[in-house]
Amino acid sequence: MGRIQCCTGSAGKNDDDEMQQHELDREAVTETHCELKARIDRMISEDRRVRDISSAELQKHRATHDYGNCLVPKIKLPTIEIPKFGGKITEFKHFHDTFNSLIISNQALDDVKKFHYLLSSVTNEVHQLIQNLPVTQQNFHVAWNLLRDSYNNERLIAAAHVKSLLSLPVIN
Repeated sequence: MGRIQCCTGSAGKNDDDEMQQHELDREAVTETHCELKARIDRMISEDRRVRDISSAELQKHRATHDYGNCLVPKIKLPTIEIPKFGGKITEFKHFHDTFNSLIISNQALDDVKKFHYLLSSVTNEVHQLIQNLPVTQQNFHVAWNLLRDSYNNERLIAAAHVKSLLSLPVIN
């Protein structure tokens, strides 16, 4: 009988170990299940968000490209070129407005890129005015304000226009 007790005693020990192992396995499976469920929930939420955005973009696209029940054909517009400015004061307003609308108002461009566009858009003495400024975020504003202060003078612009009018040949 001692032998049976010995075997029974060790069997009980194995049962306890086995139960503990099953409990650990169950906890691991439960934890993995919860992590996978959370990951799937995040993926579903992200998919819904993307579909909502795509749907909103599609509606926006349709609103801007539909005309009644007919689609308006897309028209390829010519590329808008940034005018070059060489210092002629009567041309500054056009340069200023175009550069402002195409470059400065473009939020996709940082100030360093805007500075590069500015440097490539000016010539002659205007380029000499700003060429020695280091190309940095802060210096774009310094360069732009320098040009505006130098060439956006309403009185000088008006005087230049009057001078050009007075220099027209007299017609008899």
